[in-house]
Amino acid sequence: MLLVGPASWPALLWELARGGLAWSFAKRFWMYAAEHTAVPSVVLAAVALVVGWRLLKRVSRFIVEVALVAALLAAATEAGWIRW
Repeated sequence: MLLVGPASWPALLWELARGGLAWSFAKRFWMYAAEHTAVPSVVLAAVALVVGWRLLKRVSRFIVEVALVAALLAAATEAGWIRW
């Protein structure tokens, strides 16, 4: 159990650092969704997998575009075409 208060900030930061808090939240949300929507967990998992894959594809394209623009800006700065 995680208590949020002045005495438990180190414990909270430790849980955040090792990812335990996110996993605990995801697990509780998953159980709540399966119980209260009457949709089986396998169906929820399939939907989450498809949505996650599509989101990953979009995010990866965006990251590549940002990296390309950053590299072009760095090259233009080194060439003296742009001053910051």
